[in-house]
Amino acid sequence: VGSLPAKARNRLLKARFLQDVGQWKKARGELDGLLETFRQMNSKPAMIDTLGLQGKDATHRGQYRTALEHYQDALELAQSTGSPQKLAKVQLSSCEVSARAGGTQALESCKRALQTFDKLGMPLLRARTNSAIGRNLYKQNALSEARKYFIDALRIRDEEVHPELVDDRARARDLGNLCQIEMREEITGAFHRCKETLDLLDQASFEHPRMRATSHYAAGVAAAREGHIEESLAHLDDALEGYEGLESFDAPSVTSAYLRRGSLLKRTDRPEKATETFQKGLERLEQAEGDHLASIIKLRIQYAQQQLDLDQWQGAAQQLQTLAREAREVGDIGTRAWAYSTLARARNRLDGRGEASARQALEKALPLARDAGDDELVETIESNLEAFDEEDSGDTASEKVEEQ
Repeated sequence: VGSLPAKARNRLLKARFLQDVGQWKKARGELDGLLETFRQMNSKPAMIDTLGLQGKDATHRGQYRTALEHYQDALELAQSTGSPQKLAKVQLSSCEVSARAGGTQALESCKRALQTFDKLGMPLLRARTNSAIGRNLYKQNALSEARKYFIDALRIRDEEVHPELVDDRARARDLGNLCQIEMREEITGAFHRCKETLDLLDQASFEHPRMRATSHYAAGVAAAREGHIEESLAHLDDALEGYEGLESFDAPSVTSAYLRRGSLLKRTDRPEKATETFQKGLERLEQAEGDHLASIIKLRIQYAQQQLDLDQWQGAAQQLQTLAREAREVGDIGTRAWAYSTLARARNRLDGRGEASARQALEKALPLARDAGDDELVETIESNLEAFDEEDSGDTASEKVEEQ
């Protein structure tokens, strides 16, 4: 049958095993009431281990505050045991949860754990701690500092951890974070870093659709900066395909990819392809469930501007009228002003519309531009209206409306 202490420890071991194999519900059953049992036995090490598993369970369910509470209780017990190993491991767990939750309170605890693992000569835990600190700093947008910790984590895994203990998935996460940081910070070599991330995801057979999609996007952005235009377009296409495979539609990311792709095609003298890209992105967002009006507006601005550049006046006028309405819905006065002032230019180019229609658009734009505080646009609109008020000097109406 076994004694109570033996039964309790067996349940603890079973709970740990069940968590490791993903049987979270069964593990939860083994943990039920176990903390109180160990408290009655006055077994602090077992209480620390139990709280740690409860923290892991809460983290798995996304209950980060509850997880941190468990780790805080474990931390207080670990401090009373005088075991630096126990203390540092609890600090690491708290640090990793805080990094996931985007909290800042555990950063100092992370750094203390790092110092302890360094003194104890535990490279694998040092690497994990560096990664956790990096993620924590990344959440705080301290990109330069975060980059240092991710680089150190990779160095430790490559140089100090036994090859059989290296977790390629952990390396992929560190590389993926570095890929994003170096893309955002415009660091030379970001394209290579992102390709390295994608290669490792393939080698490790690591199914992480979001990391794969965002790494393709970052690779596309970095490749364009480094002059690899066709590779950039290919990665942006892969990013868009990846975003479509996510469980929930990520409108901001999809919008950014279409905008990047369209702008790159425009910059490399492929205006028709650029127009198709902006149009396709706009249609995708309009078909998606949910409210994505802010993203739609960003794409519609570029689509309308591209139509103007190609002298597609009728299409541009239709897009600009829609844009003005959408901007009103979201309270974007500046975009409404730009839409109406640019609509005047399109209308002026359309047969049979003439000055009256263009003037009407400008008169709508002027007070909006003033409210938006856009002095440059106000000056341009006033100049165009004055041109209509002048006596006919032989200019055509289309010459009277300046380009915005």
